[in-house]
Amino acid sequence: MCGTSALGYGWAPSSQRVSVILRDAHARTTYFGALHMLDGSFVLAQHETANGDTTVAFLNKLRKKHPGKQLLILWDNASYHRKGDVQAFLDDVNMFHEPDNWRVICKQFAPYASEQNPIEHVWQIGKQALRTCVRMLPTFHALCERFEQVQTNIYQLADLHMYIPADLRHQQSI
Repeated sequence: MCGTSALGYGWAPSSQRVSVILRDAHARTTYFGALHMLDGSFVLAQHETANGDTTVAFLNKLRKKHPGKQLLILWDNASYHRKGDVQAFLDDVNMFHEPDNWRVICKQFAPYASEQNPIEHVWQIGKQALRTCVRMLPTFHALCERFEQVQTNIYQLADLHMYIPADLRHQQSI
């Protein structure tokens, strides 16, 4: 690794090598996102890292956005989604409720099945928007600001209906 290079991880086709120039090797960020399956709105939160603490912070953000509502979270199998802090959070918010009335319910998609996860479509839209202008963005901060515009869209994805249980399709709550 060169003195000014930094390595990171991200999604890209396996046949394609992607390089991003970082002027500041410490300039990194992680995004949490949630797609509201009934109205297509999107919630985005930026954190320095993805771990149990930041996952719980994002779940709390969703609860504040939808106070008093039961939340059904469908997500991938990231280890920080199902261990430690997150499990303690779920135990705490659901403590005095029967399973049918839990305040936050988390279900996982099949492992390694990003094509089944509708939020992956949103991430692709955000990344595509960056590809059109990345060379014109002078700083990492500007790149983040451009990416964060994904949260201003309403997403009406063609296959979104297959994730919504039949009894929820005509409700207006989350």
